[in-house]
This record gives sequence, C-alpha cells and structure tokens, in this order.
Amino acid sequence: METMKTGIPIALAASPRLFGTFALALCLIPACALHPERKQTVEERDFIEYVPPEERRDLDEQIAALSAEIERDFENAELHRRLSVLYRLQGTPRGRLLSSEEIERAIMLDPGNAMYRVEKGLTLAARRFVGEAEAAFLEATRLDPRCSQAWFQLARLERDEYFRTMSHPDHLAKAIDLFGEALRRNRKDEETLLNLGFLHSFRQMHRTGLQYASRAALYHPRSARAHLLCGMLRTKLKLFDEAAASFASAFLLMSDEELGPYENIAPLLPRDETELYLSSLPAKRDDWNRRFWAEHDPTPATEVNERLLEHYARVLAADWSLSNERIDLDGWESDRGAALIRFGPPDHTYYDLGSGTSGAWVVWSYTTPGGAMRLYFNDEFLNGDFHFPIGDHYGEVSRRLLETAPQRYEYPLAYAAFPLGVEMAELRGADERTRIDFSLAIPDSMRAPSSGRWNLFLTFFDSEWNRFSRNRLTLRPDTLPVIDKPAGRYRVYSGAIEMLPRELGCTCVLELVSDPDRKKAVRRYPLELRSMHGRSLKLSSVRFTIRDDAGCGDALDPVPLYTRSEALCLGYEVYNLKAGADGIFRYRVTYAIKKPDSGDADAPAGPRRTLAYMWDSIRGGKRGEKPYAEASFEQRADAPAVSDNLRIDLAALEPGVYLLVLLVEDLSTGESAGESRRFTVAGRD
Repeated sequence: METMKTGIPIALAASPRLFGTFALALCLIPACALHPERKQTVEERDFIEYVPPEERRDLDEQIAALSAEIERDFENAELHRRLSVLYRLQGTPRGRLLSSEEIERAIMLDPGNAMYRVEKGLTLAARRFVGEAEAAFLEATRLDPRCSQAWFQLARLERDEYFRTMSHPDHLAKAIDLFGEALRRNRKDEETLLNLGFLHSFRQMHRTGLQYASRAALYHPRSARAHLLCGMLRTKLKLFDEAAASFASAFLLMSDEELGPYENIAPLLPRDETELYLSSLPAKRDDWNRRFWAEHDPTPATEVNERLLEHYARVLAADWSLSNERIDLDGWESDRGAALIRFGPPDHTYYDLGSGTSGAWVVWSYTTPGGAMRLYFNDEFLNGDFHFPIGDHYGEVSRRLLETAPQRYEYPLAYAAFPLGVEMAELRGADERTRIDFSLAIPDSMRAPSSGRWNLFLTFFDSEWNRFSRNRLTLRPDTLPVIDKPAGRYRVYSGAIEMLPRELGCTCVLELVSDPDRKKAVRRYPLELRSMHGRSLKLSSVRFTIRDDAGCGDALDPVPLYTRSEALCLGYEVYNLKAGADGIFRYRVTYAIKKPDSGDADAPAGPRRTLAYMWDSIRGGKRGEKPYAEASFEQRADAPAVSDNLRIDLAALEPGVYLLVLLVEDLSTGESAGESRRFTVAGRD
C-alpha cells in the first residue's frame, strides 16, 4: 500500500470515516495495554514550568517592548536573539515555539555567531528535542571552539541524561569530559566548577571533586552552593570539622526558604510522627530537631554531629541530582529524594525501559541485615518524574518500606560496640555545687589496647538538648578492680565531678572509647542536677554500693544485680536537718521494697519523685500491694548533715526487678524528702 509523506496510508487518507476509525484505534492502544485500569494521560501542563504571576507580567511587558523595537529594526539579529530568550523564559509550549522562530531569524541574519547556535540549542532542549539541541551545540563548537557555553550545554545534556536514571555511567563520563572542555575555556566559571565537583562524587572521587568545589568557593566566596558542595565532599572524606564549617558558611548565605530542606527531618521520622512534625509550629519543630539530632549523634562528646552532616550531604545530593524543573519538583521532595535522604545512595541500581504506556522503571536495591530491600520508581506520566507508581503493587510496597524501614546510616569510622554498665548519684558538693558520683562496669573480657589508656567522655545536655558541659578522662582497664556478678565479671571505674545545679532535668551521655582497637560504648543517663544546698531538707540519691572485705563499701555499684544470698548495701546523705530544743538533730528513715508500677521511671535512677508519690509507694503503690520489705526507725545526729548506710537482706525476695523507696523525715520541722532506685535479684546464685 502506498503512503503519503506523512506516513498515513493513502487509502486511509482518502476515506475520512476509515481514517477516523484508524485514529480511534491508535488512541485506544495505550489505554488497554499492560495496565488497562490506569489512566496514562500526558497533558500539556506537564511541560509548563512554573513562572510567578509577577514575573510573567514583567516578561509580557518586555516582550511587547522588544517586539515594537524589532518592527523598527528588523535586520538586527541581536534583537531577535533577545526576544527568543524572553519567549523561552515564558515556560509554555507556545512560548518555546515562538522562541525557535526568533532564534532562527537571528541565525539567518548572522549565521556565523556561535552564541546564536547555543540559544537555539537551549530552546530545542526546552522543547525536549534533545538530539536537535545537541546538534546545535556541536555546531556552535565548530563555529567557535573557544565558546565555553557550547561545551557547557553539551555537558549539561549528558549530565541530565545520567541523572534521569543514574544507571548509565557512560553519560557521567561524557559529562565530566565536556565540563572539563568548558573549564579550559573559562577557568573561573562557578557553574562549571560546581558541576565537576559534584559529578566526581558519583565516581567516589571525592578528593578531586573537593579541589573543584574549593576553587569555586575561592573565586565566588558569596556562593552558598560552593560552600554546600565543599561541606558534602568533606563529609564524604571524613573531614568532619571542616565540613561543619563549610555548611555553616553556606547557611549564613541562604534564605529561610532555602534552608528549609536541610532543617526538615520529616524524611527520617517514623510514619506516625511525620504528620505531627509537619503540622507543628516552627518553634516546636526547632525543638524537635534539636532533640532528634542529639539522640542521633554518633559522637555526643564532640561538637560535631557526623549524622547531621551526612543528612546535609544527602539533601544536597537529592536536590541537585533529582530536581525536575519542568514540573517544578524539588529533588528532596521527590520519592527518590526521600529515599536518598532516609537510606542514602542505593547499593545497586537497575533500569528497565518499560513499555510505551507505563514508562521506564528504576529500581534501587539496598543491602540490609534482613536481606535485599528494593524500591521501585516508575516514569508513570512520561514526564521524567520517577516516583512510586500509583495503584501499583510495587509502588505500594515501596512506599511502605520508605515509611517504615529504619533509616540507614553507618558511622564512617567503624567501632566495635560493647556493653557498659553505668550508675550515677547526686550528692552535695562544695561552693553551692552538686557532686555527681559515677561508676562504670567494663566487661572483664575486654582487653586494654596497646596504648593502655581509654578515653571517657561525659557530655551533659539540658532538657532542650543543648550541650552545657563536657569532660574528658582517661583510664586503664587493666588496673581497675574486679567485681563478680551473676551476669559475669566486670572491671569498675569510679569517679566524681561537680557542677552548678540546674532547674530542669538533663541527660549525661557517657562514651568510653578505645581508638587503637576501635572499641566504643555509649550510654545515656537521665539526671536532675538538684541543688543540695539551701535551707530546706535535702536527701541525696540512693547509692547502692559495692561490698568490700569490711562489709559495705563506698564505691557506687554500676551493676545493681544481686543474688538472694547477698545483702543489699546502700548509702545516702541527709542535709539541712534542724536541731531540737536540746540541740540534737532527730530524723526518721523509712524504706520499702516493692515491684515497680507501670508508671515508674524506666531509667535506672529515675527522676526525683514527689513526696505524695513516695508515700504512696511505701503503702504499696497503685495496686495497693504490700511491700516485700519495709522498715522505719529513728536516728540521731550531732550535725545538720549526716551520711548513713543500710544493709538489707534479700533472701525473702523472688527473682525479678524491684524498686527501693527511701523517705527521710525531719522530726523537728516535719519536713520530708524521698528518693528511689531500682535493682534486680538474679534467678540463680
């Protein structure tokens, strides 16, 4: 059958009815192939860039003024070029078509101008005629090999093709080569330097990339993007202090809107917390962010949070590589961007062309302890946005994994974790300070490194997770005393520090690190830092102590785990007692051992309880159960501050977790104070 130049069979063209039937059949094919239940419609607005109304009005006014000037000087090629640019900036299909016509007129008037070919290529690229755009850029390099813009735009085409799926490294290699050509012709161009630095990171050539990024920051010190890229690459190179400084420099140059993606932790939160976070007021989100990053700091003892730096680096990677200007989609908001921020770059990437109706597929695969985790992205609407397909099994599974799978991050310097027992107690210190006794239990199986010394960091955060104190100590595990417990043998390190009390609660993060053999233990311990001075009755923390040859010793027991054949040794201090008429200080001590209620603090020491709670505990708690052991007795002292010790037999207790509640009452004033602490009775001796 003969065909016309249009490719339509002559017989069909001659018969309108037959042609209409044929066209209808062609239209129906995409709707019924592979996914008949899914509407695969590509609409014109999918290819319209968003332009703010005020900018659109300004463009229209400039176009009208320039068109009038062209009527007076039609042979001016530069005027046609400028009008072509304005039409292209409108971001509409009609605007791009008019842009093509104007740049063709400019080329006809000045065929040897390489920049006009570059403008033609930009317009063709905006119309998605990538092959024709590439030809226009190549023609520009032929006309003027020194035209850096032509080389730059050729490199952009290859870069964008790589970013589309991140599955074809040949496009990455070509992009780097072409950006290199552009840089040889303009050695200080910011965009060229940034692209070279960023693209080298995809080859894991972070040091080379940092050289380009550093040059961009040197030549353009007010460029936030240059400092951001330096921060990302320094994070990859584990230069964390320098990376933090680079990000800080960048953020000072950015607006609140630009900072938003970097401060947003929604991609890292569990599904049930995400909506609450996003709907919170800015002040509440700031507080949430501070707490989140304090809890996800792999090295709390240092000023730098390496996990936070990695978050910044991932947001940058998502924004620069996955943004889609054509549909006004920022990379960090896309499904692939959310996955990149939460899980990091995939271990493997797979690409499938798909079909003409369902679009191409990209699969990201991650290796997890439970096996491979795969996320499926589909260019469902044929507009370059690879997302979790709507109404598709693979899309639903992928979204569920994104919302429920734990975030993926490994501290770049691998340390072997080991268990660490910790107990802390608050007592009166000197000069209105509070003394904090602490004791660590290190498994005896741990061997001291060749250096012989380990570093112990104690970092204190207030209730808003602001760091207010940091202490560094050194110790030698092989010189520490050993204690035997039902759970094993431990080496014990005890110490004390003093600081001013604080009104609200705080958290102490303890890190015990052996750098030579890469071992580290981290524990978080809640405290109150109460004032033990003043005039009212004060009671120190209850201190379970380690038994020594003479009986109950003074060292704080870091592992409050005992057998029934042992006695529980505890110490406490009472301050600000008032003397009676005879000058004697009298007080009553009451203690009870009970099972913890569900409302009791989960922390070993627990927050300080009100007296009402303490008295309720003495009486058996919410369930009204009789304590397993209790006693009350009066004491005398010749000073307003006393230090007491108790020894309690555990033979009557069954294995389990118990709460010891201690109350002290000043018999002269009627004032009372109480404290509590948990301990465990083992199931075997």
